[in-house]
Amino acid sequence: MIKKTKIKARVLKNLSQQIKGFMFCFKQKECLMFNLKNLKNKCIHMWFVFFPLYAIWLDEKKKVIQINYCKPFELKLWCCEKARWLIEIPEKIFISNKYNKKIKIDSLVEVINDTFKN
Repeated sequence: MIKKTKIKARVLKNLSQQIKGFMFCFKQKECLMFNLKNLKNKCIHMWFVFFPLYAIWLDEKKKVIQINYCKPFELKLWCCEKARWLIEIPEKIFISNKYNKKIKIDSLVEVINDTFKN
């Protein structure tokens, strides 16, 4: 059996939550998961995001296909057209949970839905 890395994340259920993401947030208490199934443009930006984070792009089987380190306010777009899911993990959480040693390209991820609200 293949071992999956478990990540506790809040699944964003509607488009308005997905558009906001971490913009204008100062707290780094949670990870966010985006469902990209119905989106044509699968890109993210860091405008108005005040802390660095890791963007973990997953396919439909939740296998990691791309990892990006994103700096705050960086004027760049990160895109992954093949992605079905995206998990944004603040750098502080990424390091403290040792995801840097667990999450690699082709590894599998299991998301534990967290209903934490700001």
